[in-house]
Amino acid sequence: MIRRLLAMAAVGLGIMAYGLVRVEPWPSLFGLTPIIVSQLWQIDRFVAVYEEGLRRAAAAGS
Repeated sequence: MIRRLLAMAAVGLGIMAYGLVRVEPWPSLFGLTPIIVSQLWQIDRFVAVYEEGLRRAAAAGS
């Protein structure tokens, strides 16, 4: 899953770089969107993994 999120961010980076080189705001913003979304999604996945670890630790301790 992390590789897919990194690929999504890489595509956004390419679009954003194109917009920055051409000094056009819309490709820059359009490229920034998948970067931000992929980072937020990645944070969500890490939180889910952390909470699963807490649940397993609580079950093992009981």
